[in-house]
Amino acid sequence: MDNHANSDINSFIIIFILLIVINIFSCIVNKITKIIIYTISTIVAIFLVLNISNQILSQNK
Repeated sequence: MDNHANSDINSFIIIFILLIVINIFSCIVNKITKIIIYTISTIVAIFLVLNISNQILSQNK
């Protein structure tokens, strides 16, 4: 009986550690994804601004 309870506690600890690891991992992935999205959107925004300003400059000539 005692041995069975011990193995239950061990499996619970393993599941708990796995949940913590998955939580930390998903948090890191979430941050990386946000950084990638911000970087891509910033690059796209800069590209659009340069493109529009080029068109305005070429129209003025």
